[in-house]
Amino acid sequence: MALFSSGVPLQGGGVGLQILLAASSSSIVIRAANLVVGVGFPVFRSFKAIEEGSQADRNRCLAYWSVYGCFRVVETITDKIISWLPFYQHVKLLFLLWLQLPSTSSSRPATGAGRLYASHLRPLLLRYRRHIDTWLMRIDRCMASWFHAHQEELAAAARMAQSATRAALAAVDSAVTSAAAALPPPAADGHPAATSAADADGRNDVTDDVIDSGASRDAELDDVAGGGGSGGGGGGGGGGRR
Repeated sequence: MALFSSGVPLQGGGVGLQILLAASSSSIVIRAANLVVGVGFPVFRSFKAIEEGSQADRNRCLAYWSVYGCFRVVETITDKIISWLPFYQHVKLLFLLWLQLPSTSSSRPATGAGRLYASHLRPLLLRYRRHIDTWLMRIDRCMASWFHAHQEELAAAARMAQSATRAALAAVDSAVTSAAAALPPPAADGHPAATSAADADGRNDVTDDVIDSGASRDAELDDVAGGGGSGGGGGGGGGGRR
């Protein structure tokens, strides 16, 4: 930590290293870094080794995945014990980097994973190879018999899953289509909201004009009705005088 408290400015990758190794580093950041370093980079290296690499490159990738798989098994079993240890995720990140980095020794240029595989994992697997093969054969036979016995049920479940997937996709497509149809058509200037407001104002003006015209006709009818009543009264008076 003296590096971070010495006041020496860090540039480039040093800033990222400071964020990862800081004591207050977020758990999400360090876990994401472990995922990228432990899985993301090796996946791409394996892809390159399969497509354009040599047999040595493929063996190197296989050794890494063998060691990483064993490490993940041990980590899953002991997660409740080691997860509370301080700086465990940081130590894990350094370990994953060490597994992939080649050795600086000219006599042993293998990576850390290659050295672990050659010194520990390979002798262990060679010692118990027959027992492991026997158990794997039993597991394969049990799985094959189980799948054969439940072949019809599995096929029906697969058909149901396909039907449900097609129904879900159709529902999503229908919802998207309905939402798109409900949107107002875009105007020439690309502002549908303004166009809608203008249309609403025009409709309101037309409604006001209709209401005003109706009021004018009602007033005219009232005037006509009043004039007819007055004329009828005058006629009645004249008849009385005669």
